[in-house]
Amino acid sequence: MKKNIKPFDEAGLPALPLPQQLWVTIAGRLGLCQRERQVVELILRHQKQKEIARRLGIKPSTVQSYLQRIYLRLRISDEDALVLHIFAESHGLGPSPA
Repeated sequence: MKKNIKPFDEAGLPALPLPQQLWVTIAGRLGLCQRERQVVELILRHQKQKEIARRLGIKPSTVQSYLQRIYLRLRISDEDALVLHIFAESHGLGPSPA
């Protein structure tokens, strides 16, 4: 039996590509603050940085600052690597806890 998966959420954004509870767990494990979590969630929903800034009511440069802090913390360099990192975490392929 197929699950009824909605391609878009109530706000018209593409659906989060992983279950919400799993995303909350991963975001917590990565140590993301609430705003960083919002930025990454919108990246996962295929939103561009300008759109993220508009949706969150912040400047595009602030979005970039959040992303740079996340990249530094995760030792990655761009949005593609961020999405891959989240995907790996969601499948239990992330780094082992130290």
